[in-house]
Amino acid sequence: MLIIRSQSFVRSVLLSACTLLALVGAQVANAQGGPAARPGPGADCQRARDPARCEAMAAVREACSGLSRGERRECVRTHTPAKDCSKALHPERCAVMQKAHEVCRDKAPGPEMRACMRAQIGSIPSAPPAKPAAPPASAPSAAPKQ
Repeated sequence: MLIIRSQSFVRSVLLSACTLLALVGAQVANAQGGPAARPGPGADCQRARDPARCEAMAAVREACSGLSRGERRECVRTHTPAKDCSKALHPERCAVMQKAHEVCRDKAPGPEMRACMRAQIGSIPSAPPAKPAAPPASAPSAAPKQ
């Protein structure tokens, strides 16, 4: 009987420790600019990748805030500033997506727009091209010792 109680105690301690570690990990990710620190409504735009666009998006959200759901979506969609692809993680992918969005802008959100986007995108690079490997270091010449 004593063993069962100690096993349940150990389980509860481990569960508490795991929960604590998850909370600490979330705080660290937030402090380091992880996914939890991405700019959104009410976020600090100084920490954003593109602070000017973040400020513009905040202004758009504020301007469209009093509208109904559908009207607000359309307002945000039409007034959203274009991304600066030079600051994107994958500039080539960003440029292709931006061009597709411009072409499909008049389509209503839903199946029609998705079909248009797929047709425009074709195949886009999923990651930047790999950097070329450094040339191999030349091996020291084996000169005979005197």
